[in-house]
Amino acid sequence: LHQKAKGDLSCKSKSCLASIMNPKSLTIGPRDKPTPPDELLPQAIGFVNQYYGSFKEAKIEEHLARVEAVTKEIETTGTYQLTGDELIFATKQAWRNAPRCIGRIQWSNLQVFDARSCSTAQEMFEHICRHVGYATNNNGNIRSAITV
Repeated sequence: LHQKAKGDLSCKSKSCLASIMNPKSLTIGPRDKPTPPDELLPQAIGFVNQYYGSFKEAKIEEHLARVEAVTKEIETTGTYQLTGDELIFATKQAWRNAPRCIGRIQWSNLQVFDARSCSTAQEMFEHICRHVGYATNNNGNIRSAITV
């Protein structure tokens, strides 16, 4: 992972800055506009490549078809939607790669609930209840879950 990092923590020989929560050298402020397609496309293709690279057996045709579909969607709409499996992969990878999280050792056990189609307060309430129910209904042991 350190070889793929976009930025350096800029630690010096007499001081280590790795414990700083939001180092200015690595923190990007909020954008006032969506990511432009010419920036988004290489990131999206990189993600799709990482996703398909995670399989033990190559799925070349499916991989190429997905890259083509993502490219078309970004060119037409300026964005793209992750598949359910891509969302699960992305959330688990994000948790696994979070340097400050002591619970990340459990990254592979993370339960992902997809609530992207939620559009009403009632639906949101139901998703929250499902999340809390799953996370706490385990004989007193809390299970890791995320609702997106």
